[in-house]
Amino acid sequence: MQILLKSLALVAIVAAIEGCIVYRDPPPRRRVVVYREAPPPPPASAEPAPVETEASVVWEDEEVHTVVYREYFGATDEEIVLIPHYRRYYGWTDDDIYFLWFVSRRANVSFEVCCNTYYRSCGGDYDRLIVTYNVPRASFFVAVGPGIAYPPVYARTYGCYHANTYNVTFTHAEYHALVSMKVGCEYQGHPPATFVARVQAGTPPGRVVVQSRESCGSGGRTVTGTAVVRSAPRPWTMPPAQRQTWQHEHQAKVSGREASFQTAHPEQVQKTQEREKARRESAAKAPGSPKPGGSADPDHAKSDGKAPGQAPGGHPAAPGPHDPAQPQHAQAPPAQKQDAPPPRRPPPPREEKPKGGEEKKEK
Repeated sequence: MQILLKSLALVAIVAAIEGCIVYRDPPPRRRVVVYREAPPPPPASAEPAPVETEASVVWEDEEVHTVVYREYFGATDEEIVLIPHYRRYYGWTDDDIYFLWFVSRRANVSFEVCCNTYYRSCGGDYDRLIVTYNVPRASFFVAVGPGIAYPPVYARTYGCYHANTYNVTFTHAEYHALVSMKVGCEYQGHPPATFVARVQAGTPPGRVVVQSRESCGSGGRTVTGTAVVRSAPRPWTMPPAQRQTWQHEHQAKVSGREASFQTAHPEQVQKTQEREKARRESAAKAPGSPKPGGSADPDHAKSDGKAPGQAPGGHPAAPGPHDPAQPQHAQAPPAQKQDAPPPRRPPPPREEKPKGGEEKKEK
């Protein structure tokens, strides 16, 4: 019997072993490597700029930008008066608009088409825009010799230029600096080393262009390499009265084109108006902000409902000089000082009754 049981157990063990797969070594593991592209950088400005009015325009900058747009980028007067609306409703700076004008001229498309492609198709990414229009990155550089010490905004880009390789992604700030240097050297006539030295000294590239307004056109070349035609007025050279007239007329043209711009860009206009409304409401709710018909001073709110002649908080106002415009009897008489009440006398001592007195009465 024992032999039979041992045989059956042996058969069961053999059957179990034959139905299993035994690995002497652990099975090899598969390694999957996924390469993902870095997300595109966000647009240069996510928050649109405040409403641009004639009082808020920096005319020293606006005058120079108008001349650069007209003579270097070849913009028409109708296109120039739309630029302030791109600033407001899209939140773009002039550095952004310089870049978009550069790409549109290099790609031979209109500025409006280039803006729509940049905003809608490329998601606000500069590199995707120049790839879409097949604009070579080498076209953003000016010829610079060796031996120049570059500031950080030019160090990486001109490192690629000297190495003749452009297999990296440039930032928006780097593209801004490149386009400003093109304007400063090709249109205003700065030697590349001089322009770089001013940036190295701490002046942003865009400010170098604005500060060099007297040199506009001295370089003699446009964005496409053609000769500059000096067709734009230089308001900073006009007499004060004539300069002011030019500013008023320019602002009137800008305001006159706002309605047509809003019709052509309804979605962005709605977003901007909602954002501006939320900004105004947030400012109204901020601590210390004046309420409609009231004052921002909290003590002023406490004084509401008090009798005339009382200061905030219920204390009598200090007497001041008599106002000759009012009659003397209109002033309230000064409050009389009341006598202090007489001191209260302590109650007489209570007489104690002998113990058991009440019980005797009840009996």
